[in-house]
Amino acid sequence: MGFDITICETGQEAVEGAGIITTVTADKQCATILTDNMVGSGVHINAVGGDCPGKTELHKDILLRSDIFVEFPPQTRIEGEIQQLDPNHPVT
Repeated sequence: MGFDITICETGQEAVEGAGIITTVTADKQCATILTDNMVGSGVHINAVGGDCPGKTELHKDILLRSDIFVEFPPQTRIEGEIQQLDPNHPVT
């Protein structure tokens, strides 16, 4: 397909040097897949797995320092990553 695949031992190793990170996990226990120290400035994150109440992937500190873009804010505030934030936290 024209791309390389690298098997990594840790999440930290998988995201080192990445400009784009996509998460698609299925843990419903308010999980933290990416911590703030794992994500550098300017990295784009597609957090797909946070799709129901109680299901998260990103540490709250990542969200607090980010511009957040969502498809449908009323739904995303209930079941997306921003369920961790104040209901009035700005999103685009």
